[in-house]
Amino acid sequence: VSWNSLNLSYNQYKDNLANSPLKTTANQRYVSVSDSLQFKTKTSVSLSGSMTTAKGQPSTVLDNQTTTMGLGASQPFGRHSLSLSLQMSKFKDKNKLAHDLDSDTASLSSTWALPRQMGAAFGVSRSQSKDKVDGSARSSLSVSPSLSMRLNKRWTGQYWGTMTQTKNTSKLFPSDVQSVQLNTEFTRAMSPTMSLTLGTGFNSTKDKVRPASAVKEILVTSRFSWSF
Repeated sequence: VSWNSLNLSYNQYKDNLANSPLKTTANQRYVSVSDSLQFKTKTSVSLSGSMTTAKGQPSTVLDNQTTTMGLGASQPFGRHSLSLSLQMSKFKDKNKLAHDLDSDTASLSSTWALPRQMGAAFGVSRSQSKDKVDGSARSSLSVSPSLSMRLNKRWTGQYWGTMTQTKNTSKLFPSDVQSVQLNTEFTRAMSPTMSLTLGTGFNSTKDKVRPASAVKEILVTSRFSWSF
């Protein structure tokens, strides 16, 4: 291990300092711990955990707790890099006024230096939550690629897109939506201080639960930049 950093944090909050009998007094506590490690291989690893509690006076009005745990790692490969993160959280309402939830999120991202002055990036993220009371589940998947390149001495091009898919199996609020965004921009350096950017884009949204809300649109953009 090249270096190690350990952090502890504690925060407490209380409202209704005037002790008004017409208001509920809320006490919130936040405790967190995190540890970051750097290895000789340039690998970075981080671990974290936190707990948030909220309790009212009286406690029958407010009494819940959220616990979160996280793990992150990153590794450079020459001019490239790769990062991974995981997070899990649990929400519990001791009064059963809100539904208990278990959630987790995983994401992966990377950057790549390509030949001929090109660069690329790719990211994917997935999250899901499960309702411990009614058994419903919510999930989300997002994929984001991008590419940039120098076309000649004055022109550069950028291309990127995002695909997002969300689902909810709740009987009261069901959803199944997929959205796609595709964009491209071309920038011309007119001088060291001025540039002109022209771009186009395409957006599409499909809703399997409510087909009438589907949307498709084409975008055209232009931008002039002048720095001084």
